[in-house]
Amino acid sequence: MSSCESPHHKELRDALCAIKKDIEGLEPYQFDYSQLKTHNIYASLMDLNESSSIKPRFFMPCDASLLLINPDATYDQTRSAYNEFDSISPDFGRPIYCARWMISYFSYYIVASAIHSKDFILDELWSGVSTSDEPWRGLWEDEYLEYGTIKAHQVLLFSFMGPQHARVIEAYLSGTSFIMRTTPLFDLRKKDEALVKTFGQWYLGELTGNTKQLWKL
Repeated sequence: MSSCESPHHKELRDALCAIKKDIEGLEPYQFDYSQLKTHNIYASLMDLNESSSIKPRFFMPCDASLLLINPDATYDQTRSAYNEFDSISPDFGRPIYCARWMISYFSYYIVASAIHSKDFILDELWSGVSTSDEPWRGLWEDEYLEYGTIKAHQVLLFSFMGPQHARVIEAYLSGTSFIMRTTPLFDLRKKDEALVKTFGQWYLGELTGNTKQLWKL
């Protein structure tokens, strides 16, 4: 019986499998940023400034006016306060603890902003899905990438790390290459209300452009 998989889809699947195999075959200490191209991964800079020529290509931020809550001192009084790095006990200053705490603070801010927004942003972005529905449809093999399990989507990733730093990464496929566009590391050891709100705008933003067409290098 002939396969219904198109040549283009097979090319995409083969490329993803090759990249996955290369990376999984490396020890953690062998992963060198300068050698990404040898694994068909290309990295470039990105800027969250909307007027920048290197802003995200497939995402746009929501309007600042939709976030009715500012992450200021008043906001912190009603929820968990923002702990600046110098105020944290050395016992809880490990990078992993700092990253987890920042994720928690940001998550609470996102939910509070969405719930109190005048247009209730979450109505457009999030929706409930049954476990018997789309997430598991076509999942024929849960350990290896096979036809029927691969869908290529653009991703905007918020990466938090210790000690209290963060960056945003846009990732997508360009032909058979994997592209990572990253912002510089943002230093959040001291609270930056404007940056927290900017993160919120991008997190609650929308897709833009032709997301069905692969970007060419």
